[in-house]
Order: sequence, then structure tokens, then C-alpha cells
Amino acid sequence: MTPENKEKLFTAYCHPQTHAIIAAMLDRKPNTTARYVGKATITSDGFCMCSFVGNDGVGHSNAFVASWEEVEDNLQLVAEDLSIPEDETRELVRSWIAQDYRPHNHMRGALGL
Repeated sequence: MTPENKEKLFTAYCHPQTHAIIAAMLDRKPNTTARYVGKATITSDGFCMCSFVGNDGVGHSNAFVASWEEVEDNLQLVAEDLSIPEDETRELVRSWIAQDYRPHNHMRGALGL
């Protein structure tokens, strides 16, 4: 993803949780107190997990983020609103995934991931 598109995505107005996810993907500190830290894991049943630091500053390992389909759909909507090419969005999302335990024949979401 180009630096310009990364900045557009980071500064986009969106739900605070979506912003926190985008910040984690870009390895930047979000504009929210609560934040995701590090890479994400997708469970075999399609849920996204990532380390999380809450508003109280307490860290949680492998906290539930959302269903992977929901994460993908929300990111695609934000990227589409900003006219960011789908292949750049897909590349950024892939870079955030550390482990994907879904079966290979699992139905993929909006970005085909």
C-alpha cells in the first residue's frame, strides 16, 4: 500500500474499533485509548483474535476482535469510500495475519482472504 493510501486509511473517519484495527495493521498508535497490539490470528471457526490493551491500560492476550468476515467487510467499506484499490487493501490485511487456522476450503470474505 502506498504511503499516501496508508495515511488516508489511518485518518479516515470510521468506528473506533475499525480505526484501532487499521492502526494495528499499520503498526501505528491509534487515536483511541484502547488498541490492538501486534499481529492477528484467525481461528478455525473464522474469528479474529489479537492482543489488546483496554482503556484501563490492562493487556489481554489473544482477545476477541470480531468475526473475520466482519473485519474484512468493514475494512473493505472504508477502503472503497477512500478509493483505495482492493489489491492494496488485501496486501495490508494479509500483512496483519500471523496465523490462519481456517480450513483451506473455507468460504472467504469480501476481500477473498
